Amino acid sequence: MPFAKAGKDTLFSNKKIISLPKINKKAAFYPFYTNNRPFLSFFDLYMNKCLYNCGIFLHLFFSLVMDAKVIAHTSTAAYRTTISNTRQEIIADEPATLGGTDLGFAPTELLAAALASCTSITLRMYADRKSWNLTDIKVEVDFQRDTKTFLSTFSRRISLIGALDEEQRTRLLTIANSCPVHRTLTHSINVDTELI
Repeated sequence: MPFAKAGKDTLFSNKKIISLPKINKKAAFYPFYTNNRPFLSFFDLYMNKCLYNCGIFLHLFFSLVMDAKVIAHTSTAAYRTTISNTRQEIIADEPATLGGTDLGFAPTELLAAALASCTSITLRMYADRKSWNLTDIKVEVDFQRDTKTFLSTFSRRISLIGALDEEQRTRLLTIANSCPVHRTLTHSINVDTELI
């Protein structure tokens, strides 16, 4: 998720500008008209204001960051694996205790890293959008899998540094639980495999 905020209506990723949809403020706040005058309930006003304020954020979540493609390549060197997304490369490996050379993260560590980094980036995006004084974010994730029950457990601890009140901290916790990787891991997953 290499997206960063370039302005209210644009995002950029590796120098590629992505234009976000324009939102009609008048249409957002006054969706119903009677005799050319706005008519709406307090609930309508509240909900439409919320939709307007969150429109770009929701667009980012559900339109831009849900696809990924990587290629893993392992030769005869145990168990050094190069992982590429066509733009960057990282190394995965296994520790020496499992016969590897410990040159990179183990696959389970990469899985935990995906949740930790997605959480941290999502919180940074949201805090920046709200102009909140969040100066530093630290996310620790432990991953455990019970081989008998096949139950996988992620334990996540989030440290938020900055001048935040309790309401803001509570909201950020909600946002953390809504990050794309969190949502992926807590919903149905299909793995389709074929030999090529």
